[in-house]
Amino acid sequence: LDQRFRSVQWLLDEISLARTVGNRRVACVAALHANDRLLDLLPELQRQRPGINHWDLHDRILSAVSLCRTDPLR
Repeated sequence: LDQRFRSVQWLLDEISLARTVGNRRVACVAALHANDRLLDLLPELQRQRPGINHWDLHDRILSAVSLCRTDPLR
């Protein structure tokens, strides 16, 4: 679980960096991957890591997914 969750954390970092430099396409793609991974891990995370704010993580991802709706190829 820890190793798989690290991939979600790495994608969150990638989203933040891409948003900072203004690369909406990279942020969009990273957000879509992070969303898929988080949804796959969510039941196990909720059981094994109840102290993590799972919905805050999902909100961070979904805020970047919104970039996909506004010309993600820029």
